[in-house]
Order: sequence, then C-alpha cells, then structure tokens
Amino acid sequence: MSAAVALIAGLALLVIPGGALAAAIGLRGIRAVAFAAPFSIAVMSIFGVVDGVLDLRFAWWHPALAAVAAALVVAAARRRLPVGAGAIPRGRRPSAGAALRRDLPAIAAVVIASATVSVIGAIAIGGADHVSQSYDGLFHLNAVAWIVDTGDASSFHLYRITHPGEGNEFYPAAWHALAASIVQLTGSSVPVAANAAWVTSTATLWMPGLALLAAEILPGASRRRAAVVAPLLAIGAGGFPLLLLAWGTLYPTGMAYALLPAGLALSVRFSRWLTLRTRRRLAGDPVMVTSAALWLAASGFSHPRSLFSLIALLLPLVVATVAGAARRLWRHRAQRRRILLVAAASTAVLIAAVTAGAVYVYRAFDVAQRPISDHLNGGPATARSGLGATALEAIGLAPLDPNLDTRVLAPAIGLALLAIVGAVLCARSARLRWLVGSWALAVVLFSLAAGSNSDLAKIATGLWYKDKFRLFPLVVLTAVLLATVAATAIIDAVLRRVPAGDRARRRLVLVAGSALVVLITAAGGQLPAVASSIGVVFDLPDHQKNGALIDRDEYRLLERLPNHVPRDAVVAGNPWNGSALSWAVGGRRTLFPHLTGIWSPDATIVANSLGEAQSDPAVCAAVRRLDLEWVVADPGLLWGSPPEASFYAGIDRAVTTPGVLELVDHQGDAALYRIVACG
Repeated sequence: MSAAVALIAGLALLVIPGGALAAAIGLRGIRAVAFAAPFSIAVMSIFGVVDGVLDLRFAWWHPALAAVAAALVVAAARRRLPVGAGAIPRGRRPSAGAALRRDLPAIAAVVIASATVSVIGAIAIGGADHVSQSYDGLFHLNAVAWIVDTGDASSFHLYRITHPGEGNEFYPAAWHALAASIVQLTGSSVPVAANAAWVTSTATLWMPGLALLAAEILPGASRRRAAVVAPLLAIGAGGFPLLLLAWGTLYPTGMAYALLPAGLALSVRFSRWLTLRTRRRLAGDPVMVTSAALWLAASGFSHPRSLFSLIALLLPLVVATVAGAARRLWRHRAQRRRILLVAAASTAVLIAAVTAGAVYVYRAFDVAQRPISDHLNGGPATARSGLGATALEAIGLAPLDPNLDTRVLAPAIGLALLAIVGAVLCARSARLRWLVGSWALAVVLFSLAAGSNSDLAKIATGLWYKDKFRLFPLVVLTAVLLATVAATAIIDAVLRRVPAGDRARRRLVLVAGSALVVLITAAGGQLPAVASSIGVVFDLPDHQKNGALIDRDEYRLLERLPNHVPRDAVVAGNPWNGSALSWAVGGRRTLFPHLTGIWSPDATIVANSLGEAQSDPAVCAAVRRLDLEWVVADPGLLWGSPPEASFYAGIDRAVTTPGVLELVDHQGDAALYRIVACG
C-alpha cells in the first residue's frame, strides 16, 4: 500500500502544479501534458534554492502552492489581455476540451507506454523498498535522507553531504527534492520514495516529451499519428530509460535525459519560427519564452551536463536552419554582402571557440604535466572493443550490460530496422535531413566512447566523462524518432488507399498499425535482458552479500535502528559494508554518507583509528567532539575487497578489539554497537 501511495503522491507532485501553470499560460492537449512535469520540477528546484537562501525548511507544499498561485494570477492576467496579445490569437486558440479530444489518441498512447515501462522497471527492481546496490545509488539515497532530515533542498548546498563545511558548490538536487517531497507527503521510507520518484518522473517526462517531439517534427496530418507512434515504439527501447537504472545508479542523469525530448521540441519549434520569418518578435510569444525558461531551469537543476547532449543533437538542426536561411537570402543581391559578413564573423567565432576549447582541454587536463592518455581510463571510460563493433551495436540498438561491459545485450531488432528505413526517408527530405545528422552524431559519440581509447575519443566525449552508458540514451532518442518517421510513413501510405469518408476502415488501419508497432518493439527480446540487468543491481540477497552493498539481514538491522539510536544521534561505520544506509534505511544520520568524500579531521581520525580508542587519547577526543556513540558493522563489502575501503580500517579494527565496542543488536553478520571505550 505504501508503494501505491508513494506513486500517487509522485504523480500528483509532478502533474498538478506544473499542469496548472501550463494550462494558465495557454498550453493545450499533448503540449500541456508534455510540459506539466518539467514546469513542476523547475518550480520545485527553484524553491529548494529560495528556501535555502531564506533559511526555511523545504516542504513539498511550498512549490506546489506557489505554482498553483502563479497559475491563477497568469490566468486572470490573460483574461484582461487584448485580443491577440497572447502567443495565439484568441480566435484561433483551441479550447481545452477541443485540444483534449484532438490529442486524446496521443495521450492514451503516452499513458499506455509510460505504464508499460514503469511496470517493467518495477518488476525488475524486485521490491518497492529495494535499493540500488551501486556506487552512485548510495549517494543519491542519502542525499534524499539529507533533505528530509535537514530541510535543505538547495542545489547549492547538497554537495556538502560529502564535503561538510565547504561553500556553495553546485550539485543538481531536482530528483532528490522530488523524492524527499514524496517522503514528506506520504511518510514512506527513502528507498520506497526513491523508486517512486524514478517511476513517476520517467513516466511524466520521457513518453509525453517523445509524443510532442514527434508531432513537432512531422508536418500536417502526420503529426497526430506520429505522436501516437513515438511513445509506443519507445516501449521497446530498453537502452533508455530502463537500462540507466542498472548503471550508477544515475537518478539525476536519468531525469535530465528524460527532459531532452521536450527541450528538442521547443528547439524545433523555435527553428521553424526563424525559418518562417514572421513579423512577430520572439518576445511576443510569451508561451514559448516561458516554456523555454522553465524547461531550462528544470534541466539545469536535474543535471546541467545534459545540456551538452541537447546541444550535440541540435547541431545538425542549427546548421540546416542557418544554411536554409542563407540560401533564401542569397537570392536577394542586396543581402549577399550581409551574408558574407555574417559568415566571416561566424567563422571567426568558431575559430575562437575551438581555440578556447583547446586551451581549456590543455589546462583542465593538465596536458603539460600529464598527457591526455593518462585521463579517463576508468571502467566506464575504457573501450572494450573496436569502433566498428560499437558502431554496429549503436545502429542495432544493442546496449552494453552495465554489470559486465564486455557483454552486449540483445538488440532491439524491429526498432533498429525501422530506424534505418526512417534514416533513408529523412535523408530524402530537406525538412528532416538534420535528424539523420543527429542520429549519426550520437552513433559516432557512442562509438568513440565505447570503441576507442585514443586522445581524440577522450576529447570528443570528455563532456560525458567518456561514459558509454551516458551516451547510449542519445542513440536511443534519435533512433526512436527515425523509427517514428518510418512507421508513420507506412501508416500514411496505407491510409491513402482508404477512402477519406470511410472512417471505420481508417480507424481500423490506425488501430492495426498501432498494434503492429507494439509487436515490432517487442521483437528481439531486449526487454527481458535489460530487466535482468536491472535485477542484478537491485537484488537483495538474504545472507551472503557476494560483493553486494547490503543484504536482507543488514537491511532489517538498519530498519530497527530507531529502537535503539536516538533521533539526533550519528552512526559511524565503514560505508563500504552498507552501514552508510543507516540514514536512508534506518533514518539515523551517518558519519560517512558516501563511500568517498572530504571528511572533517575528527571524522578522519575515527575512520583511521577508532580501534585504538583505548591507547590514543586523540581518538576519544574526536569521538566526543562528534558526539558519536554508535557503530554499525558487517564483514561484507561492496565489490568484495576494494582498496578504497582501507581508509575506514580503524572502524573495522574496533569491532575485533576488546573493550572498544559493546554489542547492542545483531542480525546475521550485521551488528549494532555502542562505543564504550570513551566513557
């Protein structure tokens, strides 16, 4: 029941505030559905920062109330505007009911696709309270607990969780604020809220955004059919959003990438505005300006590095738009000199940008002291196969398994074949040719990250940490769009053979086409392989960790912490043995909320030397200054026996040193101790 309540709360937090704001500024139909969640995330993130500046405790109702109040004010103001003052002249603006009826098939497809992917993800996770047994997953869960405990959801303060006492370094907190809001609203545990936050944010961002983007790309009557086809096709794209649950786990990156389709839709619309050369100035379109501003806020506070992905995908569209405008203007002799001047200035800017980029790479990578080849050599950045093999994986939509990146998961055969057909069709269309360029660029970037360890590959993909798992979603996004073009073209070709007046047969064609699309997405068996990969990361073993962060015994012990440990107490432990989850699971703050960090001098003494508490007075002095009394221990460590865990060897020694700790509770190998050596 708590899981269902958390899901309902997450949907309400994402849909209602932003939906009210979207309706107030004039968005209708699928456009309002696609921007409801981005608007909610933007307002929630902004209020996290505002509450931090005003030293107020963040509460879920702050942004919700503000968004609804703003919606009422905007709606009242729009009624007082003269006719035509809004983005759409009132005579041409469809009513909310008419827009809903027009876009109802697309909205239904979004609901079906979102529900399907959410159910697959939930089944793969295995339990509403299961936690991601991964390096990054631990940080994100405790970051949610930090917000719940401290009431601080500011993106300029969250970094302090692993760098206590440091300044206002930015770390995006949008996803964490959403999960914390679910905890506040429902009283659910942090693990349940985290899983609900993933399900609801993905459901309300990815599929609605794809439907809107497909409708923006295709012209005329085809756009409505494309809005239905795109989310249905995306069900079979296991490479995103599902697979990102198995890597990291990168919750903020997943939210930021799910925002990309709506951002691309705005960009396509803006490029069309430029192409049409209307007399209306950009400032005269308040809907576009407001939507863009709120989307940028949502994206920046989810994960600002996702904006590099947006820029990369937009490069071909920018080139196509500028080239088209130059061709039109070149026909007018009076404009040619201006075009040449603009081209010369643009070339100079490009040269300056490349030079600045080279200087940045030289300094950031410290090339003078350390060659580029010494950087980005970690696991996710290391190429395991050649460029040709990884290019085929990208084209075939066959992602690498995050648990073993030498293993390639099953390809999405039907979707990949449709994408190839769509690429051919788009290459023949001046309007859609840029989409082929975006897809090719995504394939190249992924291939460089996954298939080459060269300096060029590191420079080209360094903005993504040369992480192949962060780049594969770009391949998925562009491939789904190409496949949508192909599937829509096929359905349109069949419809042209049906008389326009025969509505029954036309509906039958649309239903049959949609069903065929679903069957195509299910071909290849990729979804079971992806679900299996996620299941490995979220599996909660009963007694034997075998390299996992936490098992069921330790989980149950942490759940009992409130029975022994006061609410304001701090718990120490080697975070590599799962004790760091005492905050997210047990509700008691941990001294080391992540596996690594910049800890205080006293915390460092405890980590290195707690076992010497009886012989070294500095240890007990540090314990007293920290007001530390409790320790959670377990012999099993994440990844078996990582060398980084030796930093906390002092805590491990305390468990085996007589007279330092006193046993309070235990479950299997996991135990809760009280520090007795310091009085």
